[in-house]
Amino acid sequence: VAIVHTLFNAINTVLLIPVKKLLVKFCEVVVPDREEEEHTLVLDERLLTVPAVAVGTAFDHTVEMSALAIESIEKSLPLIDKYDEAAAEEIKELENRIDKYEDKLGTFMVKLSKEEISDVDTNQVTKMLHTINDFERIGDHACNMVKVAKEMRDKNIAFSKEATKELSVLTDALNEILALTKEAFAKTDVDIAFKIEPLEQVIDKLIYDIKANHITRLQSGNCTIELGFVLHDLLTNYERVSDHCSNVAVAIIETAHGSFQTHEYLRDVKRTNEEFKKDYEEYLEKFAL
Repeated sequence: VAIVHTLFNAINTVLLIPVKKLLVKFCEVVVPDREEEEHTLVLDERLLTVPAVAVGTAFDHTVEMSALAIESIEKSLPLIDKYDEAAAEEIKELENRIDKYEDKLGTFMVKLSKEEISDVDTNQVTKMLHTINDFERIGDHACNMVKVAKEMRDKNIAFSKEATKELSVLTDALNEILALTKEAFAKTDVDIAFKIEPLEQVIDKLIYDIKANHITRLQSGNCTIELGFVLHDLLTNYERVSDHCSNVAVAIIETAHGSFQTHEYLRDVKRTNEEFKKDYEEYLEKFAL
């Protein structure tokens, strides 16, 4: 009985994987979502009867979620220089969509993890459960940056030319780590994922240096304490976003290795990996203040 059951599931999986997209289209027609913005998020529980298809569908939607999260950050960064109410509302709407993705994907994958699935699919589900929270938090930080930008607009304050130049370099670095994270996750590309952690370390150094430079300007009377509070809030969000990108990269790498020992990986790669050191030096030169 066990052998027949296993063969039945295996044959079903082989037959249905090529028509996965057709099955999704069928579910969209049969079970339409009530809310227009959720129309593409189709996670019908009937997909659970074919776990391999369910895993693939969940991954496709997690890629969509990652794109929304990264888009929200990319839209929030220009608001620091020029606040725009319409753009701010768009970012809030994106954050609401991201929250719904996390809720639906999380619920679906918890149910999926209870099904009889292969080791490869188990690792894939584990990776997605690790990363959907990071993508949701990235969306939260986009909203936080909107609040910082609005505060600067309301108080009619602006950073000095020196601080603006430094933030421009940091923003370039953040945009690059976001692009790497988006591509690495969508393609499940370990080589790209390996480049994220050294860049995250460079971003940490940039933030440390910008804070130190601000203290110097404050002591010389070229900046104010009020701007210092705003700068601190902004830099905290930059740092947290890059941390979440690092978490996603580690999940991709550890999935490939079949293990999720994040802290041990980060400790070892910084100490022993020559490629890490090479990438770190290159990023350090590329994003010099």
